[in-house]
Amino acid sequence: MHDRSLLRTTDVQQVFPLSSRSQASMFNWSQLQLLNAGSWFLSSSFYHRSCSCSVRSIYKQTTDPNFPETLIIAINKHGVSLIDPKTKDLLTTHPFTKISNWSSGNTYFHITIGNLVRGSKLLCETALGYKMDDLLTSYISQMLTTMTKQSTGRNTSK
Repeated sequence: MHDRSLLRTTDVQQVFPLSSRSQASMFNWSQLQLLNAGSWFLSSSFYHRSCSCSVRSIYKQTTDPNFPETLIIAINKHGVSLIDPKTKDLLTTHPFTKISNWSSGNTYFHITIGNLVRGSKLLCETALGYKMDDLLTSYISQMLTTMTKQSTGRNTSK
């Protein structure tokens, strides 16, 4: 995660006002699930400002002919959601357990769903690739930590 806190990428200020400046690592999975880390993509003022530009919150995807050329991508506790920017219809949500790989750079965000060889790949042109990478990394890291704790708890209770 590039940011030490959740202030820039979530609504932590509203949900946990007394802890909002704490490091992200201080929050457990249950607390992170209460945060909204994707609605700023769809907030009307941000959305309308970005629509007048070429590509900001609306990502140009170049790999999947089953989806529109542009997509809104939201990451939340349910996984990675793809939204049609014109209709605001939810096209699909990929749960974190189905995401096998992702990467980002200055101009892109790339994600692989399913098998690395035969899975579906989505490549989006965006200047927000690192932010998407941070959010995805945070959610998956917390999910894995929770799963490990639950597994360890089951093994020690036997």
